[in-house]
Amino acid sequence: MVFSSLVIHTQPQSASGVEQLINGFDQAEIVEKSESGFAVLLQTDSTDEAAGITSILTDSPGILSVQLVAHFFEEETE
Repeated sequence: MVFSSLVIHTQPQSASGVEQLINGFDQAEIVEKSESGFAVLLQTDSTDEAAGITSILTDSPGILSVQLVAHFFEEETE
């Protein structure tokens, strides 16, 4: 199991759309929100899955930045 906490800064006018995008991921939970961003917890099965979601968020319209705050993972097996 992999836990990643992210801070996502958005354009204020895009916050609603970004919130819908984040909520579209079963692995993501918004733990705090403001008019300019979100604190998000990702709970994924692998670091690759967490990286993939983070990349999608980073490349999405209305998102100014995605910052990894903390990352915890158990040893992964193939």
